[in-house]
Order: sequence, then structure tokens, then C-alpha cells
Amino acid sequence: EKYDLALSQSIYGNDLPGQARVYGNIGNVLMLRKDYDRAIPHYTEVLRLSRDRSTVSTAFHNRGCSYYEWAESKKATLPQKVGFSLHGAEFENCEVEHQPSFKSLPNSILKYYQLGRQDLEQVIKYHEETFENIKGSSKGLTLSVSLFETNSRTFHRLQDCLVNLGEWEKALVVAEQSRTRTLGELLVKRKNSMIDHPLTAPLNLQSITDIVQSQHSVVVYLSYTGARLLGWVLAPTPDKVSVDMFEVPLENDQLDGKSFDYHLRYSITEELVERSFEMYRAVDYKSDMSEPVRKLYKLVCKPLMKILKELKDPESTSGVQEMIIIPDSYTCLLPFPCLLDEEDKFLGDSYSFRIMPSLLTMGIVDQLPSVVVQVPADGRSMCVVGNPTIPSFMYSGDQWSLRKLPFATREAEWVANILKTAPILHEQATKDAVLMRIMNAKVIHIATHGSASAGFLAFAGMSSARNGETVEAKNVLLYPEDIERLSISPALVVLSSCDSARGTVKADGILGMARAFILAGAQAVLTTLW
Repeated sequence: EKYDLALSQSIYGNDLPGQARVYGNIGNVLMLRKDYDRAIPHYTEVLRLSRDRSTVSTAFHNRGCSYYEWAESKKATLPQKVGFSLHGAEFENCEVEHQPSFKSLPNSILKYYQLGRQDLEQVIKYHEETFENIKGSSKGLTLSVSLFETNSRTFHRLQDCLVNLGEWEKALVVAEQSRTRTLGELLVKRKNSMIDHPLTAPLNLQSITDIVQSQHSVVVYLSYTGARLLGWVLAPTPDKVSVDMFEVPLENDQLDGKSFDYHLRYSITEELVERSFEMYRAVDYKSDMSEPVRKLYKLVCKPLMKILKELKDPESTSGVQEMIIIPDSYTCLLPFPCLLDEEDKFLGDSYSFRIMPSLLTMGIVDQLPSVVVQVPADGRSMCVVGNPTIPSFMYSGDQWSLRKLPFATREAEWVANILKTAPILHEQATKDAVLMRIMNAKVIHIATHGSASAGFLAFAGMSSARNGETVEAKNVLLYPEDIERLSISPALVVLSSCDSARGTVKADGILGMARAFILAGAQAVLTTLW
């Protein structure tokens, strides 16, 4: 009301930027009140008054979201459920043929999804222009991660609009457009000269088809928009890529009043780890912790498994099949192998899972020259580390004292015996010694303490730190940025430490050790969620 009064009394006069700010603020208040149809004209006024690119981009985003939310609210009032399901679609030479079983929405609702799409596409065009300007700068890495992180909702809402419009192939292209773009661009810069078919970002539909068709496994592409979980099941064949799509609405009442990302971030860890696991104690997983993993299977994997069963050829499939998962946001934390199905069977008993950050990343990594690993080999080509003697160290103002990991010694000795090499153990496993060995190693296996939140691996201190005194963190901790700067080419990196698959979840993927090794040149990284 105060904003309206300010406008009606012409307080801002000819101050057009001031008027634009007031109209934008009124629109924001109306959006918070879910008064979407009244918010729309206020954002339109911002677009009429402002010439500032950032302000215009924000107004397009807000108006696009208002159109989308208005359409969603109207769709919810329809007497029968209207949904989109895709079956039997094909990418063939980029000509898309499909017959979606889809009861169309009324034109009065589709119109608002279309208007939302147009506004949100304007925003993404602006983001791409900004990204082109900053990615070559000295601060390009940090700025571009931030750009796609702060504007991820634009990409998500555009996907929601496109799916409701039945444009599922365009929604897939948009999902990939914002997926780990900084990681993808860096890999393109570093590795394009090493591959037969160079790639550029963002990928178009033809590039996506080519990448999937080069695979020997089904690719499951997930996109969590906040309103729903979208899934594309892409199955390569010699002459085409078949596509199925599923959609999972994510209301809070499905997850005991908690959001989907909250459940993945906290509830699973609390129920599976903090309450149930004790170090070195056997746990009856199926009886002790079945509820959360069954719930996740029913919510996420049941529609996926239905599609996969229809794709399977009983005569040609036997044993464990590989599935490539390209997750999004907190779906990176889904424990696919240990989800329990209706037959009380682990998903990991039927499928082995390969996780990729994006189609672009997969397209680059899969084209890199294969690394030949010979056993036995000279000591420099293997790096096996176990149970470093870690001194007390100061980190973020606190003193850390990490206990020994006796089973990590046995693990490293066992792996080293298989690889016919000598492990680096205890006092010898210093940060500098490990980094030196990593530079030429074709297989890297590290069994030590790690931190998901801080994103480090811990190693032994130098001889001067072995008398019980506290040392500086930089002397014993290996950070992701230490690895990202390297140029290495191992066939396999095993990060056998707590939470090595975790880290800070951003639009550019999980910022942690696994991403760092992929960026440095590793072809595969084996990690753990817990």
C-alpha cells in the first residue's frame, strides 16, 4: 500500500529507475502473496521504464515465473489430473518422432506457460551473453559458477514450462545448458585437442544425440526443478536413440512435510549413518534402515524401473547391467545402488551405476585416449596410500585431531599387493610425497580421512610435526583446488575416505574432490556418499 501511495503521489517524478524499482517491489510483494495475475503488469511496467540490463533481466525472470505460477495454480483446479508422459519417442538424425500420450491442457492455461517460456528464454539469452564475457577473465571460474548458481531457478522454471507445453526435447536441451557449465567449459579448453570429435557448450539436440548414441548403456538424465523431478531415459541403438520421459511431482506431504532436497541432504544421512552405523560394526541394512531407502525407491525409481523393464530384451540381458546417471542438484546424493525395491532387492544387484556431471562432460571424458595399466609396473605408475599419521592441525580457528584408521592400513596393503607395488603408509604418507606420486600414477588409491563439508583429504606431516605439536592445515591437508591445478591422466582414482562423493552442491555440480580429479584429467573416480 505504501508503494502504491508513492506511485500515485508521483513521489518519484521523472526518476524512471526509481519508479521501476517501486513497480518491481510491488510485483515481488504480490508474488509472495501468490497474487500472480496482479504481479504481472507491475513487472511489465519495470520493463517499460528500465534500460538497465540487470534490472530488465530480473523483471523478465519474475514475470516469467509469475506466468508459470499462474498457470500452475489454474492447472491445479482442473477436475481431472492432466499429465505428460512420453513413450516410444526416437531421436533419429535429430528428427524427433513421437506420439505422446498426453491429455492437452486448455488453451487458456497453455497461453500462460507459453508467455512464461518467452520471458525466461530472454533471461537465459542474457545469461549466455554474460557468460561469454566473463569466462575468459581472470575471475571467470568463480564468476561463472556464481552466475549459473544464482540463476538456476530461471533454467528450472523454463523446463517446467516446456514440459507442460509438451516440448520435452527442448526441456532436455535447457537442462543440459545449465548443467556444470564451468566444469564443461574447462574440460573443453583442456581436452578438446585430444579428442576426435570436439565439443562446444551449450549442447544442441544433435550433439546430445551423438553423445548418447556413442554409449553402450542406458543414460538416465535427471533434473530437479523444485516443483518436480524430471527424468529422461535415453537408450542408444545402432541407428537411433529412443527416449522415454517421466515426471515425479514433489509435494511435501510425500516426504513427511519436508522438501525433497532437505530429505536428501539431511534425513538420509541422519537415518542411515548417524543413528544406525557404528564404526566397524556389522549392520543388518535391510531390517535396520529399510524405510528411507524404500521410500526413495518408490518415489524416484519406480517410474524409472517401469521404463527400463520395457526396454530390456530378456534374451540379450543377463547379470548386472550398467546404467549411466546424470543427476542434478541434490539428486547427486541419491544412493541408487542401495535402494530397495518391492522384492527386497538392492538396485545395485541388478545395475552398476556410472555417475556423470553432464552430457558434455561425458562426451569429453569418453573420447579421451584409453590409459593402459600394466601389472606389475614400475612404482611411479601406482599410488596407493593408507592410514597417514596425521598430526593435530589448526583449521578455521579450531584444533583438529583425527584418529588412526587401522583398517585403512590393511586396505592399502591389500590393494598394493594386487597391483604389485609398495604402498605409502603412516609417516611416509605426507602431502608432498602423495602429490609427487600422483603426478605420474595411472591408478591412485587413497585411504585416509576426508571431510565432505570442508572438502579436504588429510595426510601425514613432515618430520618436524611428529613430536606432538600442532601444525598449520596447509602442511597436511589436500584441497580440491590443489588437484584442479594438476594435469594428470590416471585410469582410476579411488577416494576411500568418508563422504568423498559429497561436497558443496552447486549448479556446477558437487564442488569436491571427485570433481577436482575429473577436471585434472582422471577418467574415472570411485567415491562414497557416506
